[in-house]
Parts: sequence; C-alpha cells; structure tokens
Amino acid sequence: MAEGFPFAYSVFDFSMTFLGLILFVADVILDVQLVVVLYKENAYAFMGVVVFLLLASSLLVQLFSWLWFYYDSKSLEPHAKNCIRNEQIIATTHVLQLGIPLRYINMLDIWCRSNRGKNRYLECVAVYLTHDLSMLRLFETFSESAPQLVLMTVITIHRNEFGFIPSLKAVGSAAAITFSVVTYHRAMRSFLPRKNQQGCGSSVVYFVWNLLLIGPRVAALALFACVLPYYVAVHFIGLWLPLVLWAGLQKTDFMDSLAGERLYRAAIGLILYFTWFNIAKGSSLGRSIIYHAFIMADMGFLLGAWWYWQKEQWDPRVIFSAVLLSYILGLVVKVFYYRYFHPKKTVPCTEVYQPQPLGDMVDFRSLPLVPESGHTRLSVQTAEVPPMVNKRMKHLAVNFY
Repeated sequence: MAEGFPFAYSVFDFSMTFLGLILFVADVILDVQLVVVLYKENAYAFMGVVVFLLLASSLLVQLFSWLWFYYDSKSLEPHAKNCIRNEQIIATTHVLQLGIPLRYINMLDIWCRSNRGKNRYLECVAVYLTHDLSMLRLFETFSESAPQLVLMTVITIHRNEFGFIPSLKAVGSAAAITFSVVTYHRAMRSFLPRKNQQGCGSSVVYFVWNLLLIGPRVAALALFACVLPYYVAVHFIGLWLPLVLWAGLQKTDFMDSLAGERLYRAAIGLILYFTWFNIAKGSSLGRSIIYHAFIMADMGFLLGAWWYWQKEQWDPRVIFSAVLLSYILGLVVKVFYYRYFHPKKTVPCTEVYQPQPLGDMVDFRSLPLVPESGHTRLSVQTAEVPPMVNKRMKHLAVNFY
C-alpha cells in the first residue's frame, strides 16, 4: 500500500467487521430465545423489561442510522453517491428495523469490490462505513445489551443459579459488550497516519481495562436492583440527566442538526451511565478523573444500599471489596494503556485529508507527504473537493486521540 494513502482497511479489520455481523445475528437470535423462555416461565415482568429494552434500543439505533444516511446524502455527493443505497430503500429498511443489516451488507460488499479491484477509494469508503457501524453498535450495546446483562444478573441472583455455566454466560455477555467498545477503538485506529502505531496489542489491553470497568459497574447495578428493584429507574434518571447535561456543557458538535445533537447527547448519557466515553477534544485527564471519581462514589452508594438491605447468606465485605477492587484494577490497566499504547503526538488524518477525484477512482499515491510541526501530514492541493471525512468522523477521531 502506498505511503500516501491515509486510511488503511486490513484483512484483520474486515474479519473484525464480519465477526461483528455474526455476533449481531447471534444477538438477535438469543434475544428472541430469551423472550420465549421468560414467557414460558410466566416471568411476564422480566419479559416486559426485555421487550421494552429491545424496542427502545432498536428505535434509537435505526433513528441514528437513518439520520446519518440522510446527512451523508447531502454532504458526500458526488464521491460516495454510488456507495449509498436509494433513499426510498434506506427509509423502508429503517422502518422495518433493518438498518444495521443493510449497513453490514453494504460495507462488506464495498470492501470485497475494493479488494478485488484494488480500488483505494472504495477502501476509504469501507473505513468510513465501519466507523458508523462501530458507533451504532456502541449505542445498541449500552441501550440494550448492558441493561439486559444487569437484568439477567438479577434473575440469576434471585434464582440462586450460581455455577460454572451461568458465570460463563455472564462473563461472555460482558465480553461481548466490551467487544463493541473495542470495535469502536479499531475504527478510530484507522485515522492514524501511520496505523502501526496502534497494533493489535493495544486493542487487547483496551479490551481488558474496559472489561474490568464495565463488569464491576454492571455487578453493582445488579446487586442494587436485587434489593431495591423499584428504585433502579429513579437511580437511572437521577444519574442519566446530569450526564446528559455534562455532555451539553462540553459543547458537543457531532450531528448536523440541533435535534440530532440533543439525541446524541441523550445517547452519550446512556454510555456514560456504564462506562467512560470521551466526547470533547483536548486533554481528557481531568474529565476522566472527575468521571471515575463520580462513578466510584455512585458504586459505593449502590453497594452500600445492597449491603444494608440484602438478606442473602453472603459476606457483604467480600462482595463489596471484590467489585471495587476490580474497578480500581481496571483504572490501573487504563493508565497502563495510555502510558504505553495510546498514540501520542499524532495528527489524525481527518484534520488534513481531502481526496482528489480521478474519474471513478482517487489516486492517493499522487498526494505528496510533507513534514509539518514535526508530524507527517498530507498536503491538499484541491480545496474544492468535499472531504470524504465528515464532521462526526473528524470530531470523534480528534477526541479519541
């Protein structure tokens, strides 16, 4: 691959996306199976919660997906016009809640055609679509999968069904949630001018610290829900609203409309309810310290309430210590990741790249590399060409790095 090509989409990235499609299909099958099982067990309250989470999450994700298709149809023409389906087909598939499968099929088709024909422009589009898929899966994960894992943990505790298989299922579910976060990490990784600065090892460490932070958070929420189930909604609203306000105070500028931006901040509140997510450019150290201190205090409250109200024959000191120590260990691994694996002093391609059209393709090799401010950047000679990278891609890449 030529050095001047800014976005790289490797076979490994393709494999990750294909695995994401398999996990998506498996997740749908398991969701349907769960609803059927709860119905047969006459657990109508639990079944109602699961159905509500599935419908609310699907509507949220389909709305984001449609809005992005709509925005892109205005901003990416003529470069990506042939890579986006007919608007009527798009609208119909999203009404039928099939926006995510459409994006997977569209993205895999584009990558196969780009790889077969060595079309670098299509490879760039594949990177672009992978970014949107990673974000949509992230929204789905924290609006459906994470709350569902809390619910299933509550059911397991109530039924006292502890053992190897239930524990393995819980860890597997937490790992699947973390995998969505890692997929986002891989998508942001594509914006590096020199992709090898963030290899597979960094993704492994990224996975570990997110798993160690998300797992204890889910456990604390589940334990609280076991003793005070009717106060879970109060806790969620009481925490989610300040998190949405915090996102607003950071002046996010992700969507192309005011209503869309408010929806985005509401979705960010869902993610922050479970784990850290950087939404503003600049140093994130101060914001991260404030967030984790706040979440640890909240987890202390949740575990304290469970300790006071629980009637099980467990030693609450062991549970309390194990959950908090796991979270602290996650913070230690996070610091290790940012110290040794996160790219430093790197200019994301989004700040400097604009493609030059040459018929149906873009000759990325014709873009000269010039040193600037100690970094390798791409010189742009044609300011008239709309950038392949849209606003949301640029902002997330800058925030991440």
